[in-house]
Amino acid sequence: MAIDNITNESTGSRKALRQTCSRIALEGVSLHSFRRTAAQDAVDRGLPLHVVQALTGHKSMGSLGGYVQPSDSQVLAAIGA
Repeated sequence: MAIDNITNESTGSRKALRQTCSRIALEGVSLHSFRRTAAQDAVDRGLPLHVVQALTGHKSMGSLGGYVQPSDSQVLAAIGA
């Protein structure tokens, strides 16, 4: 698939999502929020971070880090508490 097609599909997806959310009066939703949720869900299910990085298309672990946060229970489990 050509880069132009990816850009066009992304623009169309954003427009469709925006129109749908407007129709049902839902605010604060974006394709970005779906990406963030998918990344966090993958981490919560125990997928290794390098796999999550590949799934979300982040180029670095640093950029992925802004998308995922460990829960208190995950931190406690990591230290054996």
